[in-house]
Amino acid sequence: MKELSLKEKRFVEEYIIDFNGSRAARDSGYNIKRLAETAYNVLKRDHVIDAVQKEVAIRSERTKVTQDKVVKELAKIAFSNIKDYMSWDDGVVSLKDSKEIDRVDAAVIAEIKKQVSKHGENFTFKLYSKEKALELLGKHLGMFIDKTEDVTKGHDEWVKLMLESEKEKGEDELYFLK
Repeated sequence: MKELSLKEKRFVEEYIIDFNGSRAARDSGYNIKRLAETAYNVLKRDHVIDAVQKEVAIRSERTKVTQDKVVKELAKIAFSNIKDYMSWDDGVVSLKDSKEIDRVDAAVIAEIKKQVSKHGENFTFKLYSKEKALELLGKHLGMFIDKTEDVTKGHDEWVKLMLESEKEKGEDELYFLK
């Protein structure tokens, strides 16, 4: 494997922070006028891809966070049902006792808030966004690919994933690269 240059090494260190190639290129000292294009080109280099994959694997091992864990957590949110936490009948809303909800199910609860005013009590109960979780799962499964924006034709899957990450962060310059 080809050795990384100092700039490439710094790029990899910066890139794995948030997978924002333009920011990583800027913070590693590349020309600020062409950050998205530079990130695109750096991420096409096999030895850089290998280094990113290695660093991600090291971090995954260290933190014990894996793709499977993330996908399982998203699936819990995506397929949660508010009826597992409350019931309602004739205008009366009842929350389940917290002792009846295990830690796994409680992980999908985004907010429980009680407000007391002169008019009485008001409860807010929210689950995390099913829509966002379903969107992320769908992207993970390759369900929402816009063929007109696929600038990675012929590149390996890792580069495609990294460039998709750039698109999601609003790096419009990537759409026009050939």
